[in-house]
Amino acid sequence: MSINIKKKSNELRETVLENIIHMLIDRKFLNNEKKQEYLDHIKTKINSENISVSSDYNHPYTIHVKFLTENNVGKKQNLVKILDYTNPKNHYILVVIENKVNKFLKDFKRISNIEIFDYPELYLNVTDHMLVPKFTILNNEETTKILKQYNCSINQIPKMLKTDRISRHYNMKIGTICKIERYSEVTGKSITYRHIVPSIQ
Repeated sequence: MSINIKKKSNELRETVLENIIHMLIDRKFLNNEKKQEYLDHIKTKINSENISVSSDYNHPYTIHVKFLTENNVGKKQNLVKILDYTNPKNHYILVVIENKVNKFLKDFKRISNIEIFDYPELYLNVTDHMLVPKFTILNNEETTKILKQYNCSINQIPKMLKTDRISRHYNMKIGTICKIERYSEVTGKSITYRHIVPSIQ
């Protein structure tokens, strides 16, 4: 028996924005203690094509969430505005509502501080599921320690694609290592590691 759940466009937009807030909190761009404040803020911006939030902690940029549709992606001022956001002081997340607009954005995918998400990718928060383990991105010191502990090179660590949905959720950089912690009633806690590589490998 299948259940077909339908939401109105505003409800879907709100769900997507909530999951973006959760994603930014998981990345430690936003403070989890202020989560409700952010969620209340986005509810007032449901119909906006562009929503901005200032990053907490030590990240020196503003996060811009831009909604592009087949109707507005071709407007020159929208694409120019995206380029205006790509200076080093800003971080930009682009949510693509329809696959049809990808052809307009292929050149933007090469810019380091632009991320492109299809609308359906953000219908769910991928880290909420009980079967998804805990992911932690290692810093340089932790990476060196792990490689020394296992007496291996970074290329001997099992790989995880940059395009993996979890990699995209945390915006994991190519060449970094993430720690994965799983818990089981049978085996207890287990830890594995993955090396982030380009999708072409």
